[in-house]
Amino acid sequence: MCKLKKDGRVEELEKYQKDPIVFCNKCKMQANDPCLLCNPRAIKGGRG
Repeated sequence: MCKLKKDGRVEELEKYQKDPIVFCNKCKMQANDPCLLCNPRAIKGGRG
């Protein structure tokens, strides 16, 4: 995700940002899979 953002690959980002459960502590991106981020942290108040 972090690399996709840096590379400007918006279409790919959108599918991974649907229903996010984590965010990157480094670049602040949100994702639905922690494996996609370089420094993932759980989103507080999430569904889990």
